[in-house]
Amino acid sequence: MLVLAGDGVMREELEHLAGELGVALRVRFLGAFRTPPNILRFADVFLLTSRSEGMPNSLVEAAAVGVPGVVTAVGGVPSLVADIPDNFFMADSPTPTHVAPLLLGLLERDTRDSVREARAIEYVQRHHSPQQVLNRLLAALGLA
Repeated sequence: MLVLAGDGVMREELEHLAGELGVALRVRFLGAFRTPPNILRFADVFLLTSRSEGMPNSLVEAAAVGVPGVVTAVGGVPSLVADIPDNFFMADSPTPTHVAPLLLGLLERDTRDSVREARAIEYVQRHHSPQQVLNRLLAALGLA
């Protein structure tokens, strides 16, 4: 089953397309989701195919629960992926031509590898925990 968490301007079009392709019963559109880590724990893969990003919290959330994925090389994504490269394949653009081969490659390997998961989770705990983020913010404001 394909589960899509999130919402956007293309949702209605994608729901219609799923119906046209005869896969509507195999695709679930969750819409906006308030607690992404709760749903990500059950995911086999994570896709972040944005055309622009700042600091991609959803990528950190996926890494925090050890979910591997395919991401696009925009905004802060490359610097995050550089620190945990085994968990994410990076596409040059969000086009199907660039994303599909990487997704297929990810699906062909064991997507939930415990060593890879542990490295990603440890990285997030070390660098992106609420305390770490607060410490960096206080330092940037000259209050640390």
